[in-house]
Amino acid sequence: MDLAGKYIGLWMTAEAERFTFGESPKDEGLPIQMWLVTGRIRGETPGAGLWIEVESKASVPVSAPSEADFKPGDGAILFRWAAISGAVVFDEKHELREFGFRQRQ
Repeated sequence: MDLAGKYIGLWMTAEAERFTFGESPKDEGLPIQMWLVTGRIRGETPGAGLWIEVESKASVPVSAPSEADFKPGDGAILFRWAAISGAVVFDEKHELREFGFRQRQ
């Protein structure tokens, strides 16, 4: 499946998010356990992961997306396969609220 150019919504654990993005804030003093990330897939490195141009990132349950942190042209980030807990791929852009994931218990 050719994923380049498609849009993705993925969720990842807080540990995987820190590995990918570096240190992240905590929500109201409580540790964040899951993150939802949306963006456009720019390519794939076989055996490593997906290159994604991130458009938004929010803690799960979805609170306020941090879209201001990501601007067009910021470049793509490598999301290693091991860091992705689950994902949905779309042909067209979707907003966070349109397909929000539920945290597994």
